[in-house]
Amino acid sequence: RVNIENLVGRAEKIAKTLRKRSSLCEELRQIPNESMQQLKGSGLFRALQPARYGGFEISIEEFIRVAEKIAEGCGSTGWIYAVVGMHQWQIGMFPTAAQEAVWGEDSDALASSSYVPSGIGEPIKGGYRLSGKWTFASGCDSTQWMILGGKIRTSTESKPEQVFFLVPKKNYVIEDNWHVLGLSGTGSKMIVINDV
Repeated sequence: RVNIENLVGRAEKIAKTLRKRSSLCEELRQIPNESMQQLKGSGLFRALQPARYGGFEISIEEFIRVAEKIAEGCGSTGWIYAVVGMHQWQIGMFPTAAQEAVWGEDSDALASSSYVPSGIGEPIKGGYRLSGKWTFASGCDSTQWMILGGKIRTSTESKPEQVFFLVPKKNYVIEDNWHVLGLSGTGSKMIVINDV
């Protein structure tokens, strides 16, 4: 088991450099590549990831301690770390085949999300055809996957089932509509999927 104090110490060191980049982060309206590489290289995104993919499986309370330290350096980066890092836990609850799709070839792969069920999945052989627009997808420029809220239309009479779709980056478009005053560095843009 990883030592939580070691992870908190790593986060404290990283926060010092994040503080120097915080203005750049806000100016870019997304996390600078250097900051994402630093977080990935430190292993901090593995905090809640399943152990079978190299994760540490720490508790949520311990994860919050790490996230707080990151946020002390840069509020936007702290937000992204907390949200994206939490998805490692959520993906760990998906079926094994989905986890393997995300981490099988790249155990460092990350996901962003937009949970509002604004997409519609039409059942087809072997899966679904998905269309929709999702707002507030924090960190989407820096991740390889999206967890998207949606509904499955099974028949015209029944109420649609609400689900989460796990979608690789090649299947969605990022629409740059994130022009805000606060936490602009979170890059919480819109995701668009048209009949994928």
